[in-house]
Amino acid sequence: MKKFVKFMGITAATLLAVAPIAAPVLSTTSVSAATDVDGNFIQPDASYTDNGDGTYTLHGTLNGDIWSGGDKSHPTGNALPISLEGMKVDSEGIITLKAPTFDGYTYGSNDTYQLDLDGEGNVYLYSGFNYTPTNSTIAEQNKTLGVPYSTTITLTTDAITCDDTGLPNQVTGTRDFSELPAGSSWKVDRKMFMYGETYYRVGNNVWVDKRDGTEQAANPNVVTTKNQASLYTKDGKKVTNRALAANTPWYTDQSATINGEKMYRVATNEWVKASDIQ
Repeated sequence: MKKFVKFMGITAATLLAVAPIAAPVLSTTSVSAATDVDGNFIQPDASYTDNGDGTYTLHGTLNGDIWSGGDKSHPTGNALPISLEGMKVDSEGIITLKAPTFDGYTYGSNDTYQLDLDGEGNVYLYSGFNYTPTNSTIAEQNKTLGVPYSTTITLTTDAITCDDTGLPNQVTGTRDFSELPAGSSWKVDRKMFMYGETYYRVGNNVWVDKRDGTEQAANPNVVTTKNQASLYTKDGKKVTNRALAANTPWYTDQSATINGEKMYRVATNEWVKASDIQ
């Protein structure tokens, strides 16, 4: 039997209910080659159009992985953008292109990369991009754990979580990997790009792959605390016997300026400062 671990006290029960988002409908023109070993659909990295003259025009943007000292550093969330838009090639199948250069980075894979054109308008990255910072300042900047990003992700599959370095989290005292159950919803506070994919942070040292769930649109009537937040009455008097836990969402029906500070009402006579929410 699987055991699921709770992180930061954030569980599906603590989040406000949000209507589920329908799963995307996959194109019937997708080819069987675009599946993994389990038969799951693999999202194309880009696209192309057939120009009818033996050439193909590429579309989209790819991401370059940033490495530091042989160990994966932590990009600031966007990685290095590599545009294919408008690039014209003259062969279908696997093609080899020269990798772009970026100031402050060295490319580490023989200066080239490969793309696979599948014959149906989809482009897949056949060999990826590995860039190494050329100075310690950039390397140190890349260790930042992503960028702030506020959303809620509802898992569509049992999701194995990973730590800040991208390695799977293990259940203490076992050889089992920690998983979060399908159908549960989790508050996201940061995102980062690592190992070719986008990951969302749902707890301290706990990340999930973006592909394991669907994002839910932000509710304008919900505020989420960024730290333990004090409560105040409508007259600005501090409530001394309780507070709101950090990283928890709360329904609000109105805002007001109280004693010169913007606040949101989260109960009949309890308000939280705007400076204490994300």
